[in-house]
Amino acid sequence: MDPPAPDALVRRRVALIKAYKEVFGSIDGQFVLKDLIGRAGILEAEPGKFAAGRRSIVLEILQQMRFDETALMALAAERLDDGGEQG
Repeated sequence: MDPPAPDALVRRRVALIKAYKEVFGSIDGQFVLKDLIGRAGILEAEPGKFAAGRRSIVLEILQQMRFDETALMALAAERLDDGGEQG
């Protein structure tokens, strides 16, 4: 079987990034993302070893959405304003 053409890979990647932004860009998606950031210890200076796996998944989501430091800090501030609750 031949590997996919480069343009097909690019189209798939663009579609995937668009889907991440659509899912996590919604109001409910932002709510879930804030919760994941807290659960994964993204804002902790030294998260525990157990949190490393969670942390890498949430960082992957943020990377897919092309979050920059400013957007992450704004989301973190919103989470803190919400009381930093974890479910």
